[in-house]
Amino acid sequence: MNKKLYQLLSFVAVLALALGGTGRVFASSAQNQITAAQTWTVTKSYIVDKGNIGGKGCNDTWPGTLSQPLCTVNAGLALAQPGEGVFMRAATYPSFIVTRSGTSSAYITISSYNGEKAIISGGSDAVQLKGVSYIRISGLEVTGATGSYGDGIRVTQSSGKFPYYNIIENNLVHDNTGSNTVGILIENGSYNKVVNNKVYNNYLSGIQVISHTSVSPSGITGNEVTGNESYNNTLGGGNSDGIKLEGAGTNNTLVANNIVHGNADDGIDTWNSPNNIIVGNIVYGQTGSGDGNGFKLGGGGTGGYNIVKQNIAYGNKRNGFDSNGTGGNRFYNNIAYNNTNFGFEDGWKDAPCTPATCQQTFINNIGYNNVRGNFSASAYTTVSHNNLWYSDGGSAKVFYNYSLHTTLSSFYSASGNRLDNPSGGEQASVQADPKFLNVTGGVFTVQSSSPAIDSGDPTNPGGLMVINRGDIGAFESESTVAPTQVVVTQTPIASSTPTVAPVSATATPTEIVPTTTPEVTHQVATETIFDDTHGAFVYSAGWLHEINLQAFNGSYKKSTTKLASIDFAFTGESFSIIYTSGPEFQNVVVYVDGVKVGTINQNSPQYQYQYQQRWDYPGQLSPGEHTLKMVIRNKNNSFGSLDMVIVR
Repeated sequence: MNKKLYQLLSFVAVLALALGGTGRVFASSAQNQITAAQTWTVTKSYIVDKGNIGGKGCNDTWPGTLSQPLCTVNAGLALAQPGEGVFMRAATYPSFIVTRSGTSSAYITISSYNGEKAIISGGSDAVQLKGVSYIRISGLEVTGATGSYGDGIRVTQSSGKFPYYNIIENNLVHDNTGSNTVGILIENGSYNKVVNNKVYNNYLSGIQVISHTSVSPSGITGNEVTGNESYNNTLGGGNSDGIKLEGAGTNNTLVANNIVHGNADDGIDTWNSPNNIIVGNIVYGQTGSGDGNGFKLGGGGTGGYNIVKQNIAYGNKRNGFDSNGTGGNRFYNNIAYNNTNFGFEDGWKDAPCTPATCQQTFINNIGYNNVRGNFSASAYTTVSHNNLWYSDGGSAKVFYNYSLHTTLSSFYSASGNRLDNPSGGEQASVQADPKFLNVTGGVFTVQSSSPAIDSGDPTNPGGLMVINRGDIGAFESESTVAPTQVVVTQTPIASSTPTVAPVSATATPTEIVPTTTPEVTHQVATETIFDDTHGAFVYSAGWLHEINLQAFNGSYKKSTTKLASIDFAFTGESFSIIYTSGPEFQNVVVYVDGVKVGTINQNSPQYQYQYQQRWDYPGQLSPGEHTLKMVIRNKNNSFGSLDMVIVR
C-alpha cells in the first residue's frame, strides 16, 4: 500500500507597512487563515534517524525502516529509486548531493519525517541537486553553508545534464553566510519550482534563478518562484536582493505571490533577464546599503520586456518600480506608495535604446505619496493612461524628463499630448486621493467612494477578472482580502491511505503500484485539497491563470472556450469542486468515469463575482481511482472556472 504524505500550509492574510523609509514595519492583524493539504505518494520510504529519536539506534547497512533506520542521508539516497522517498527524523545532518533523478510520474522525495525538524547544516552547498530532474526537496531547515559561492540549496547542471522539473518547497533556508552564498539557487535549469519557502539572512540574494550562456547557450525557461517570503538578505550589500533573475538566457520565469522585505539591494530584480511575468508580489522596506528599489525590471542591455501586474511596492529606499534603463515592460494594476524616490521610474535608458525600441506601457497603476514623485516619464514612455497619480496636498507630483509637474494637464502637455490625459474619456488618468481603506494599516483596497473604481482601461489589457469596468490599482473594489503572506510549516505527515500519484511535469500522473508494504501506520486525513495549479489537473486549450486574492491560494483557472475541459485522476469516494462564478458563468458539466453526474450553473448577480463557490458530488463512489472531467458546454464567451477540488 502506498503512503500518503501531507504538507500543511498556513496562508495568513497580512500586509506590513513601512513608515517614513526608516525600515520600521508594522503588520496588520491576521485574517482568513486557510489550511491546505498537499499530497505526495511514495512507493517506499527510507527512514534516517541519526539522532536516535525512535530509540532503535541506526546503521547504514540496515534497510531504512522505522525499526531499523539508516544513519546518514547519503545512505538513503543510495537506495532511493524513482517514486521513493528519504525521510529524516529530527537531528542535524551534514550537507548532501543528489545525483539520481526521478521521473515525470515518480519523483524522488527528500523531506523531514512527520513534522519533525531535520536540519541540514554546513558544506559548500548544504543541499545540491547536481544535474538531476524530478526531485522534491521539502520541509527541511537548511543553514550554515560556508563555501565561497556556495548556496543553501543549489539546483545546477553537471557534465551536460541540466536540471528540470525539480520542486523546492516548504523549506526554511537561512544564515548561509559563506562569501557570495545564495539561499536557493536555480542554475542553468528549466521548469523548476521554488514554492512556499521562507528564506532569510543569507549572504547574497535569498532566491536566484541564473543562466550562464557559456554552459547553457539556449537559455533556461519556465521556472517558477511563487509564494515565498525572502527577507533580510544583506551581507552582500549591492548584490543582496530578495529575489533575483539573472542572465540574458533566463526568461519566461513566473515570480508570483511572494513577500519580499528588508533586503540590502532590491526586492525583486530581473536585471538582464527578459520576458518574465511578475504578478501579485508585495515588496517593502528595502532600506539597506544597496540600491533599495522595490522592483528593478531591467539592466545590462538585455533585460526588460516583462509583464508586471498587481504588485505592491512601498517604503523602499529608492524607487517602487524601476525600469533601470531598459524597455518593453508593461505595468498593469500596480501600486507604489511612500517610496523615497519615484513610485514608477522611466526617466532614462541605456545607450542602445531609442524611443522606438525601448517602449514602456503604464496602465491602471496607482502612485501615491511617493517622496520625490509618483511617476517619472520620458520620450521612451510610449503608453500611459488610466493611472492615478496623487500626493497629499493635491499635487500629481509627476515628472517628464525630470521636470516636475503638479497637474496632469501640465504633464500631458509636456509629453507632447501623449501621456496621462486627464480629459481622455475612457482612457483618462486621475489626479485625486485613491482613498485606500487603511493605508497606515497596510490595506490597499479602496473605499466605495474611491475615484479608482471603474476608472480602469475598459479593454482590461492586464487580463484581470473585473467587475463591470475594471478599477485602477491592484484590487477590484469588491475585493476586501489583503494580500496573503505564506507561513511555512514543516509538517509532512505519513498516512497509510493512498492518493493520486506525484505531480507530473510532462504527462498526466498515474498511481504508482507499491512494491512493499510500508511499516508505518499513521493518521488518515479525511480531506485532500488540490488547488488549480496542481500538476495532476490536465487542461485543454484555452484555460487562463487568473490572479485574485479572494480565490483559494490567490488564483484560479478560467476559460471562455466552448467545450474546454479539465481532467483529473484521483483516489477517493467523494469530491467537491470549488469554482468562481460570475455573470456569464454557465453550464460546466461534471463527469465521473465517463458518466455525467451533474451540471454547475450558478451565475452571480450582474457586475459581481463570487469566489470559492462550492458544488458537492451528491453520491458516493466505490473506493479506488476515478477520473473527474469538467466540460464547458454553453456558448463561447461565457466562462467556466476551477479554483480547487476537495477529495474525500
